[in-house]
Amino acid sequence: PLKANEWLCITSTEDQIIQCQPTAIQPKPTAIVAFINTSTEEFTIPAQEPIGSASIVELQPWTTNAKIEPYIPPEADWEAQLPTFPQDFMKDLDLSQADLTKQQKHTLKQIIFQNKDAFLNEDRNIGLFTGPIQHAIPLRTDMDMPKSRIYKIPLGKQEEVERQIEEMLEQDIIEPSTALFNSP
Repeated sequence: PLKANEWLCITSTEDQIIQCQPTAIQPKPTAIVAFINTSTEEFTIPAQEPIGSASIVELQPWTTNAKIEPYIPPEADWEAQLPTFPQDFMKDLDLSQADLTKQQKHTLKQIIFQNKDAFLNEDRNIGLFTGPIQHAIPLRTDMDMPKSRIYKIPLGKQEEVERQIEEMLEQDIIEPSTALFNSP
């Protein structure tokens, strides 16, 4: 019996019309190996005709410590424009284009600072709006429920999506839904 890291390497005999590329397969009762007819004629392989050979090869497990980051073009890298935390959000407040006097700008900065809990700031929690405005979406009952296709998340992004969902759940930005329909 072969060891777990031992495979069979199938190679074709050089002078045969039927050829295959060297192929490594796991030793199982059956295996699929692609052979090519190198002639223009139809060819039948007689039973028990040797058309290649098999040898045992030991495969080394492939490992890497390098983290391979996908290339993201600069114009698509919106994450690079996000603020890093912890950071004083007042440093990013630019009132240079505001049509306000110096005193009005100073007063506005004071108001914003006094109400900094309403904004995303250095604790990375989203602002806590407690005003009277609420949002509701009235649904029509005389129509079919919308059907949205299922969106697949690329394997490399699944961990980040899960992290962001957990973060938004913790900050009460989103909540679990039992709705009969969804939207992207």
